[in-house]
Amino acid sequence: MPEFQDSAFEVLVGRGSRKSSRLVSEEFLDNYVPQGAIHPHTMRELLQSVRVTEELQCDEWIEEPTPLVTRFEYANVFHTVTDWYSAYVSSRVNGLPNRPRVVFVDGHCQAPLEETWEALFSGLRYAKNFSGSVCFRHAILLPLGYQTALFKGLSEEINC
Repeated sequence: MPEFQDSAFEVLVGRGSRKSSRLVSEEFLDNYVPQGAIHPHTMRELLQSVRVTEELQCDEWIEEPTPLVTRFEYANVFHTVTDWYSAYVSSRVNGLPNRPRVVFVDGHCQAPLEETWEALFSGLRYAKNFSGSVCFRHAILLPLGYQTALFKGLSEEINC
């Protein structure tokens, strides 16, 4: 799994805003992305790395809204299904086209289940293969499969 350095992700803010500060606080992370049993918690570490900035330096711009997927158990069928579910639901909630392109930000290699990702979505890219800094006009961070209703429904009651 990747280890994110500070400012691995940056969010553009208006002039005079909180320059070079974290996007989210430790308190926010503790409330919404608790460490739990996953060590290290890749989504928590990704969010901890996000800084706000007044200027972006981009070698490439991706204009279309893009789900950023962190596959945790990428070669396990059940966990991959939870990732498909998470990507699909997140794209629907955000009003994306039926088959958006996704970017894997997990550092894993290609898996036998890749063909289904390609069937469900219009394209795949691996963040580890980007050759420079990439800016997204609209990036969507997906919850880990462990945080989806599919997974939680196995062991706990879901209050609807």
